Amino acid sequence: MNYINKLDQLFQELEEKDGWVMKYGYCLWFYVENDGKIVCFQKEGINAGASGLIRHFPEQDINVVILSNMEEGVWGPIQKIHQLVVDGKFD
Repeated sequence: MNYINKLDQLFQELEEKDGWVMKYGYCLWFYVENDGKIVCFQKEGINAGASGLIRHFPEQDINVVILSNMEEGVWGPIQKIHQLVVDGKFD
């Protein structure tokens, strides 16, 4: 589903990568491909000694929740899981 046409005015572009753009809006982080398709959106948090992340992949209807008792504990696992999801390993 392409939500960009409806929400584009709410997004702030933050970073461009290979074939997608990271944008911020509605208090969530959106990973958006150049054609406007939302790959996923997430909310994460970090505090002294802990981190957490919730990510939703709308095309696959997959939710990922990672909680860690380390400040940087969620980033390695979510990168691996993200690649598995976008590569279609859970279809």
